Amino acid sequence: MDARQTLKLVREQAHLLIAEQYKVLNDSLFPALENEGIRFWRRTRGMMRNVPWVREFFFSEVIAVLTPIGLDPRILFLACSNKSLNFAVNCKARMLFGRNSAKAIVQAPRVLPRTILLPPEIGGCPMVSYFCLRFCTPHVGELFGGMESVEPATQFRVDPQ
Repeated sequence: MDARQTLKLVREQAHLLIAEQYKVLNDSLFPALENEGIRFWRRTRGMMRNVPWVREFFFSEVIAVLTPIGLDPRILFLACSNKSLNFAVNCKARMLFGRNSAKAIVQAPRVLPRTILLPPEIGGCPMVSYFCLRFCTPHVGELFGGMESVEPATQFRVDPQ
């Protein structure tokens, strides 16, 4: 196979594996945890933006450790830490340095927990967790002053293996 065919096959296999992971997570793991009294809050980004506790938590606990990295199309190599959790961001700038749009990466360091225990009055029961990076997405625009809009695109992890 040539490189294009190989990449296509790898992409197809990766999509199948990821679909299987989400099926196990949503159909097996989450229900089993809920049977034990542990629930994961499944709210949309827009809903999270309107929860005052989430905004306060983001600004008091999360924002200080996030690292926004603007991407320059002239630089081909991006220095992301190994095994770091990141998300790609699409920004619409107001003519920032002569450009109308930009792309960026936001690194979430390992010091952040992957899940956050929500207060019972928000989650509706004593043990409700929420994925930490979902706290970031509604407020990530605060990291990029002067941008008209900022949309988190996708999460990714850098793993050298």
